[in-house]
Amino acid sequence: VAAGASSVINLNGKKIINKTKTLEYGEGEGIVVYGDLTINGEGLVKGSTRAVWARGSEGATVTINGGTYEGCEEGYAEGGNSVIYASSGNVVNIYGGTVKALAADKTSYANKTEGVYAALNVADNHGTINVYGGSFYKQNPAAPGTEPAAWNATHPNGFLAEGCVVEADGDWFNVIYDPYYGYTKVATLNELTTAINNATADINIVFLNDIVGDVTIEKVNINVTINGDGKTYTGAMTLKSDVTFKNVNFDGKGFNGYAITTRGANYLTIEDCTAKNYGYGFVQLASGTVLTTVKDVTVSN
Repeated sequence: VAAGASSVINLNGKKIINKTKTLEYGEGEGIVVYGDLTINGEGLVKGSTRAVWARGSEGATVTINGGTYEGCEEGYAEGGNSVIYASSGNVVNIYGGTVKALAADKTSYANKTEGVYAALNVADNHGTINVYGGSFYKQNPAAPGTEPAAWNATHPNGFLAEGCVVEADGDWFNVIYDPYYGYTKVATLNELTTAINNATADINIVFLNDIVGDVTIEKVNINVTINGDGKTYTGAMTLKSDVTFKNVNFDGKGFNGYAITTRGANYLTIEDCTAKNYGYGFVQLASGTVLTTVKDVTVSN
């Protein structure tokens, strides 16, 4: 793709393969981009060295939305090669697809993990790769192992785009968007109470595990949203501040009281929750003029 040109390739189930066996720059790649390129669809792009190279000094941009990318064959993975490569000043954005280095880079040089399978790499630490999705073989995009210490210090999440997380599956690292990005994640009662007590502004909380124990929420000047993510809360919540509950399964397990009691809150919202086994009931509006919204809630026992 020439400098100044803008192109779209739909792989459409087909293959782009450069069978040239050489380590010479620009000769063993599947696609070399000096302009702008978007790749859509399913299919294969393969080179003996690199599959896709965002190259040159004109500000090339490559957007990858799907497909399979292979490179770094045995004997051609050396010297900092990678399957997807961004030279200085160029950008690669990856939203989907599968990227696999066929062999490890055995080259021994400073600041590189020995024997790394380089699905991704940036040249001279000045190229940019942003990973929003996709699957990567034997290389974690959040800790790529191909960059020097100074780059790692300023890129604590590696190539991982903001709001995304990595899920490991054997030799593969899958990148997905974190649906609870920006939430405070809590796994225990202590973490839940600490998060609430330390909040200085509106806070969104999500449960990582079932939580047992009583909680008082008394941050009067902030709004608290608690998303249970389908987990179970066993205990009693006393609310002195405005709270929204979503997707929480309340289980009193025979407790003679209420799951939720308001003590001065102005707003209470409960959505997509269940409640059972509370001796007195689910919600008691004990004090305050509380505008209460209840939607898609099941109460039993």
